[in-house]
Amino acid sequence: PLYASLCAAVARCVDDAVEGRLDVRPADRGDESDGESDGESASVSDGAALDDLRAWEARVLRPLLSSVLPRARAGPLSSAIGRAITSRFVRRRTADLFDLIREHPESAPAVSELRRALLLNNGGGDGEEEEDGTRPPSAAGISPPDHHALVGCLRHQLQSRLLHAGASTSQIIDVYISAVRVLRALDPTDALTDGVRGAVGDYLRG
Repeated sequence: PLYASLCAAVARCVDDAVEGRLDVRPADRGDESDGESDGESASVSDGAALDDLRAWEARVLRPLLSSVLPRARAGPLSSAIGRAITSRFVRRRTADLFDLIREHPESAPAVSELRRALLLNNGGGDGEEEEDGTRPPSAAGISPPDHHALVGCLRHQLQSRLLHAGASTSQIIDVYISAVRVLRALDPTDALTDGVRGAVGDYLRG
């Protein structure tokens, strides 16, 4: 019971840490259709949130667990926490995807950071640049569950926040162009782009 309670408390700490680090909402930004602030805009990140969260894990959570648990249990739980931070980060940024698209290119660091998290979430490399400025290739790519979540979430956001009578054709096209750039940054294979192209095309043809 004590171990289960500790795991639950750590999970709440992880959720609070991710939300607290990402819950910065610029004022005076709204949907493309009405120009009014809806309070749901993602932060234009400097791309340091994921590293900050991982540093917090190493600085705070791991020593805490080591002080209250035997090594046989503290080690596996610490590894699980690292995966939980990355997974929670991906879920939160996926929910912010429309805002990241709308704010692009200012959101480019946050998009790059989400790409790193997606690779980590699928067991790939962390996407850090090499000394020559290039990024090492990842054989892992985006996992099928993350791909499904990204496409499904963005299609829903496009339908509810853009593809309706209040949005002009030019606004829709502008957001779509930005969406293509962001989705290709997340997945150069165009698999994500293919997943949302139909929603915009069907609306414009209708």
